[in-house]
Amino acid sequence: MRYERSEASSGLGTANLFAEFFQKSYSITAMLADAYPYHMKSFDIFGPTTLSELEIFSALFTLKFTCLSDPDGSLLRIFRNCAQLLCTPMYCLAVGYYSFEWKNSFIIPLHKSDSRDTINNYPSITSVQLKLFEVDALTGTLKTIFRDVYKAQNMSLRIMANVRNRSNQRITNEILDELLNYNTQAQVPVAISEYSSVKLEHYFHAIIMFAESLKQVRYSLATIIATPEIQGSSLKYLIVYYSNKRWIERQFEMHKMFQHFFDSYIVDVHIIMHVANYSFLYTYYPYNRKFCAHTKPLLMQKFKKLPKKLSYTSMYASKVYNLYQCPIKVILYHIPPFMSLKESLNNTVNLDNGYDGMILNDLASLMNFSVKMVPNEPINFIAGHIYANNTATGIFKMLIERKANMTIGWAICLPKRSELTTSSMPYFILSYVILLKNHDKFSSLRLFMKPFKISTWLLFAFVFAMKILVQRLFQSTLIGLRRSFLNLFVVLWLSLVFFLRSSYEGFLFEIIHNSPNRPLPQTIDAIIKQNYTLLTDVNSAHILEYLPNLKRITQIVSTAPNQVFNQFDISDGNVGLLGPLPIVTFYMSQRMENVTRYALVRENVFTAMNCVYYPRYTYLQPAIDRLLTRLRLHGFIAKYTQIFQFKNAPLRTNKLSRRHRKHLGTALDMDFLNVIFCSIIALETIAMLVFLLEYLSLRVNALHRIYSRIM
Repeated sequence: MRYERSEASSGLGTANLFAEFFQKSYSITAMLADAYPYHMKSFDIFGPTTLSELEIFSALFTLKFTCLSDPDGSLLRIFRNCAQLLCTPMYCLAVGYYSFEWKNSFIIPLHKSDSRDTINNYPSITSVQLKLFEVDALTGTLKTIFRDVYKAQNMSLRIMANVRNRSNQRITNEILDELLNYNTQAQVPVAISEYSSVKLEHYFHAIIMFAESLKQVRYSLATIIATPEIQGSSLKYLIVYYSNKRWIERQFEMHKMFQHFFDSYIVDVHIIMHVANYSFLYTYYPYNRKFCAHTKPLLMQKFKKLPKKLSYTSMYASKVYNLYQCPIKVILYHIPPFMSLKESLNNTVNLDNGYDGMILNDLASLMNFSVKMVPNEPINFIAGHIYANNTATGIFKMLIERKANMTIGWAICLPKRSELTTSSMPYFILSYVILLKNHDKFSSLRLFMKPFKISTWLLFAFVFAMKILVQRLFQSTLIGLRRSFLNLFVVLWLSLVFFLRSSYEGFLFEIIHNSPNRPLPQTIDAIIKQNYTLLTDVNSAHILEYLPNLKRITQIVSTAPNQVFNQFDISDGNVGLLGPLPIVTFYMSQRMENVTRYALVRENVFTAMNCVYYPRYTYLQPAIDRLLTRLRLHGFIAKYTQIFQFKNAPLRTNKLSRRHRKHLGTALDMDFLNVIFCSIIALETIAMLVFLLEYLSLRVNALHRIYSRIM
C-alpha cells in the first residue's frame, strides 16, 4: 500500500497509513474557518445542570408505555427496559464527559477507482460523512433557484453534468432526480446536455454546470461557445462546484474560473458549493471603484439548509451599468465619414469627426468607460468578413479569438457574421448605390439634329417638298384661286415655320447654357444590358453574395474606398463605382468643382444596416442595445447623420435634364456654334455654286437648257 512517499505491506502499517490519510483530510478539510464560523470552547452542550445519575434512571424507569413515541420514533418501552444501561451514558452527555471507548470506531475504506494499492484512490472520512448533507443542501438550494428565479422569469434551462468522480456522479444523479421530480410542479423547461437536440440550443436562457475542477468548466464553456445555434448574450451560468481542497485552494480555483469567464466576456456567473454542512453562493463583480477586471470570488450568501429568498434582480443584478472608467478594447480603423481617427501619443483617439465615432463617444459617456483602441489585424486593414466555410478576416477574426470587447464602424449586419459573433440591434440604414460618369456629351452634329425627333424632321421635309411640288404642278390652278385663299395657305405655312423656329431657337439657348449629356441607365438591368463594369472595394463586395447578376460585372479594386475612387476617375468607357452612399457623398464633397461629371443610378443596389459587433455571449451587448435605443428615440443618431452631407450627392440619372448649371459658374458651351458656322458656310457655298451655274448657263447653251429645266 502506498501513500505519498510511504509504503506498507503489513496490516498494521497499512492501518497507520490510512490513519495518517484520514487525520490529514479531517483536520484540514472538515475544520475550516468558512465551514465553522465559531469554535466550541466546551463540550457542555446542555449548559449547567444538577442532574444526577439516579435522577436520570428514575425518569427513564417511570416512562409510560401508553405515551406517544419521541420525534425520532424510538419506543418508550426500550428506554424503560434499558434504563439501567442508558442512565450512565446519558449522565455523561449531560455533564459533557465522553468515555474513551466512544472514540474508538471501525473504519472500512471505500475504494473509488484505479489501483487499490494507492491510498489517494480512497475517499476521506469527511467526504463520506458529508455526502448525505451535501445532496440535501444542494438540492434544496437548486429548488429555491428554480422557483424564485427560473420559474419567475419563464427561463429555459440546460444542465451539463461534466464530472468524473464516481461519488460525485452519484450525488449529481441524486440531485437531478430530485430536481426533475420537483420540476413537475415548477415546470421550468429543462434539457439535459447529453440528451438535448441541437435544435433546442437556441432557446436556452440559463445553464447549470456540475464540475469538479477548472478544466471541466473550461471544457463545458468551450462546448457552449462552439455551438453556433446558441444565439444571444444573456445566458446565465450557475456552477455546482465539488471540491475537497483546502479553503485557499478552492478560492484560487474559483478565481481562475471567474477569470476564464471574464476573458470570455461573461459576467452573469455564480458558483455554489457545499462544505461541512454549509452551502456557499459566490459571484464576482469585474468593475468597481478600485479595480478593473476584478475576478476575486465574492460571497453572496452562506446558509446551512436553504438560502434566503432569491430573486432574479438580486441574483443577476447588472454588473456593467457603471464601468468606472475602466478601459474597453475597441477595434477601430480609419474609414471616413464613419470613423475618422487621429491617434494621439497616449493611445487615445479623437472620435468626434466620424458618425460611428460620435456614437461610441456617447456610449462611453453613458456607461462610464474609456476607449482603448485596438488596431485591426493586419494594420490599416478595413473591417473584415466571415465566409461560408467559417473562416474570418480582420475584425471578425479578432472577435472570434476574443482579442477585443467590441468593434464599431461601417460593419453591416449579415446573418453569417452573427453566427460566430454577437451583433447589436441595427442603428443605421445604409444604401448602396452605383456612381457613373456624366461627361460624355453629344457631338455637335448630334446636337444640331437633337431639338426634333426624326419624325418631326421628316414631317418638316415632307411639308417643304409638298410646297415645292404644289407650286410646280399646280401653278396655273393656284393663279386662278382667290387672293384671300392663297393668303390663308401662306399664313399656315409661316405659322408652322415660326413654331418650329421658336422651338429650335429655345433649344439652342438651352444648349449654350447647359449642354446635355448622353442618357445614362436608370436601373440595374440597364447597367447589365449596356455592358458596364463596376469597381468596388473589398468590404462593399460582400453584398454581392446576395446579388449574383452584379457579381459577374464587378471588379474588386482595393480595400480602401479612396483608391477605388481614384481608379474610377482614370477609367474610360462604361465604368461605374459601387459603394455605400455616405462614402460616395464624402468623396464627392472633395470633388465639388466637378460634381456635374457624376451621376447616381436612380435605383439603389442594396439596403443594409450597420451593427456593433462583439465576441459571442458578451456582457456588453444587452447594455449597449438599450443605450442605442435611447439614442435613437431621443434623436441623437438622426442628428449625427448630418455629417454625411447628403446634399453633396450627385443627381440621380432620372433628374439630370432638370438641373440648370448657371449657378455653378460654369462657362457657356460654345461648341454648338461651330456647327452653326459650318452650316452657314455650307449654305453659302451652295449659293455660290448656284450663282456660278446661272452665270455659266448664259454662255454655255447646254448648261442653259439644263438650268432652264431645273428652274
